[in-house]
Amino acid sequence: AKKVFNFVKQANLLPAFVKLLELYYTRHDVIILIIRCFDDLVVSQSMFCSEQETSLLFDTCLQLVKAYEVHYTSSKVKNATPVKNQDGGTTLLASPSKPGSLDSAEEDEELENLEALLDLLVHLMQWDMMDLSGEIGVRQFDIGMASFTGLTLVLRLITPAALQYPQVCQQFFKLLLVLVEFYPDQLPNLDPALLQSLLQAIVYAVENANTEVSKYGFKSITAIALYHCSTRHTSSLGQSDFFV
Repeated sequence: AKKVFNFVKQANLLPAFVKLLELYYTRHDVIILIIRCFDDLVVSQSMFCSEQETSLLFDTCLQLVKAYEVHYTSSKVKNATPVKNQDGGTTLLASPSKPGSLDSAEEDEELENLEALLDLLVHLMQWDMMDLSGEIGVRQFDIGMASFTGLTLVLRLITPAALQYPQVCQQFFKLLLVLVEFYPDQLPNLDPALLQSLLQAIVYAVENANTEVSKYGFKSITAIALYHCSTRHTSSLGQSDFFV
């Protein structure tokens, strides 16, 4: 596995794969293979990468997620239907798709891509738990903040319709749980709008009929509460009402 990564690094293939995704964005078969390739690379290297290699792989993975998010958003805006508002303005609405239609097939492909991206981000965040490189706890590269950056990007792909699919919904809230469990100290540094979105997502999870999703929501609340209790007497954050 290490030899494969060394070859990929020396041949500068990682940025080439990102460019390939941008060029073949309309080809689902190409996109899913690229995302899975990155995911396999992350899983196989998580215990052995040096500081420099970790930074390289994380940065390129985030570039991949960003490239997908940009093309996804632009395609949705391009295909949206203008609808007039009561105030005279217009809103872009995605046209509803029917089961078995071409649009429905495209949505299935988008959901598969989204699930693969969530898998990738979950595996990236698990590096701090599996590190055998000898640098655990002393890395200068901030895996937690990089993970929240990835979550910010993928949040733009999460829609109410996407959350109706159990695999996507469960993986998204698993991602959120891992973040708040292992990097709660990053929460105060987040943009207020992003933090509010995350808190609303946790409320959604708690109220969800899916038992597994609801469990992720309650575990997320527990993680935040434990962090609040452990820091309220030792830091300005803990003495604030931030987590109340």
